[in-house]
Amino acid sequence: MDAALWSLAAGFALWYFFQSNGAASLLRSLVKTVPLLVLALIAAQGGAPAGLTLAFCASAAGDLCLSRPGQRFFLAGMGSFAAAHVAFISVFLATSGLTLWGSAADQPVLTVALIVLLLSTEFWLAPFAGDLKLPLRAYALVIGAMALAAGGLPQGADPARIGVAMFVLSDLLIAVQMFRLNPPGWRFRATGYALWSLYFMGQALILTAFV
Repeated sequence: MDAALWSLAAGFALWYFFQSNGAASLLRSLVKTVPLLVLALIAAQGGAPAGLTLAFCASAAGDLCLSRPGQRFFLAGMGSFAAAHVAFISVFLATSGLTLWGSAADQPVLTVALIVLLLSTEFWLAPFAGDLKLPLRAYALVIGAMALAAGGLPQGADPARIGVAMFVLSDLLIAVQMFRLNPPGWRFRATGYALWSLYFMGQALILTAFV
């Protein structure tokens, strides 16, 4: 059963890969939403922490919202993914036995790197974000906290740490695509393919660390 579900998730993820730069449509939204819903089902059936299932469901909701046009859906998608990151944080901290501050203290290099990355968004992202500056800043703090929590996971959870790094990179590429690139250009299209690949594979790696 697990193999069939993994194949289903991968099949829809590949289907969406070829539609990632296509025009918005209900079919495209459906195809984008299915992979993370299937990962949520795998997590639930595989005995993963309940927070992980919740994180994948919230990610699927974020995928649905971001596949629809308009700022209202974009903000709803950000909110859904922020909820997913909070769920991931709870799972990672429960697994490591650390607090967020304890994780920061144990990983000074990672902590400094994340702070530098977050501060850098004030220069290359915020000036181009218009009315979305404040939501983007809040979202950046949440995903930074998620990355910090993942860094404290035990040795056997390496796939989750790698997956989180890919997830963070995919979010950075979304910001670049939305605010720094022109939609008709080849860089815009290439970024769309790259961010979806990183996003799905990152989420899948997180799941493999817990089931």
